[in-house]
Amino acid sequence: MRSKVPREGPAWVDEFLSGDYFTSCDFHTGGKNERNQFCTECSGSGPLCQFGLLASHSGHRTLQVRKASHMDSIRVVDIQQCLEVSDIQTYSINSAKIVFLLSRPQPRPSKGALHACLCCNRALSDDVKFCSLACKLDVLREQPEDRSITFALPADGEEENGSGCFKRKNSEAFQDSPTTPEKFESISTAKARCRKGVPRRAPMG
Repeated sequence: MRSKVPREGPAWVDEFLSGDYFTSCDFHTGGKNERNQFCTECSGSGPLCQFGLLASHSGHRTLQVRKASHMDSIRVVDIQQCLEVSDIQTYSINSAKIVFLLSRPQPRPSKGALHACLCCNRALSDDVKFCSLACKLDVLREQPEDRSITFALPADGEEENGSGCFKRKNSEAFQDSPTTPEKFESISTAKARCRKGVPRRAPMG
């Protein structure tokens, strides 16, 4: 029987969101040493490069942070094993859905926007509540009486792996979302990946 995860999520959430990602590692200076990995099992380890991950955290549950629109993000399929993120705006990048770690400030409100982040008021394309993981955490702490806002995963269909993360049955249970701007492609290329149908022969006359 798994231990109950608090509504604010596992203890490592604050450290994960405040990490200084994509800076060069001071201990491993050769090769691609940018720090974009995070170990959920080792408190205080902070962002890690791929070499530090292999050296001291082999076999641990880790999360890889990625860049999207110059902001830190993470794939939904990875983070949803640890946190409930179904009410956060998702985007599609290279056929994978992502969510942003931090708020993306918006200079002026978007006219005609039907939905907005409950924390920073950023316009949202989907009928969701938050633009990022950090915004959800802020509102969760400001409104502890609202039990509908939580980072804790549902009790059914999961198996704990020792770091506050769980394996979920429906890992892709999210609706399609808009793509991020700039250089990323949308998921619309799915048509090109579809296999051709089996040709039908004309009936014998």
